[in-house]
Amino acid sequence: MKDNTHLLKNIVLYCNRIEECVSGFGRDEDEFMNNWRVQYICSFCVFQIGENVKSLSKELTKEYPEIKWREIAGTRDIIAHGYEWIDLETLWFSITEEVPTLRDTCERIMRES
Repeated sequence: MKDNTHLLKNIVLYCNRIEECVSGFGRDEDEFMNNWRVQYICSFCVFQIGENVKSLSKELTKEYPEIKWREIAGTRDIIAHGYEWIDLETLWFSITEEVPTLRDTCERIMRES
């Protein structure tokens, strides 16, 4: 089986960067919606997470179906090929609700390996 540790560490790193960014303005959704710099930073991190997810082994992604691996990779493609179509409300939900779960799961996978 492919060694996924480096990829999982990268995913956790970018999840943490998103959390730092969001915490930096008090997790305020209005601030996020009105701050293009924060949107770009978070989008870049989501892009990088998707890039790393695309390289994970199929065995790992099948073993942890509770994570929407395919959707994460698809979000990377949306950012890469058409940023102007990103729905900011969906991005906000992803970075505040789904990214922490992803980080926790990746950390658990590394502990279990």
